[in-house]
Amino acid sequence: MKFNIWHAIILVISVYAIITTFEKRKIESKYNAEIEKGITIINDSIDKLNLQIKDLSIKLKTKTKNIQKGSKDINDKLKQDEKDIDNSIVNDDELKNFISKHENR
Repeated sequence: MKFNIWHAIILVISVYAIITTFEKRKIESKYNAEIEKGITIINDSIDKLNLQIKDLSIKLKTKTKNIQKGSKDINDKLKQDEKDIDNSIVNDDELKNFISKHENR
């Protein structure tokens, strides 16, 4: 079999195709590694934000419960004061006199 110019051209083209394919796969591999790294960083950031949101939710829930308890305590105290006033032995005229006496100061 005789080696001619066509064999040389086919050989060069084949070698070029093989080298180009390997280079392309190498570049794709580096690109994919960078993408994976970016995805990992983003996922870590999302996880961190989710933990912060969870922590804030717990704090807000606790604060809300404390405020509701304080509101209930105030309402209970107000009801008790109203009962004390209703059961008081001081009549309305005495109360008016007391208030007007102290308003003029």
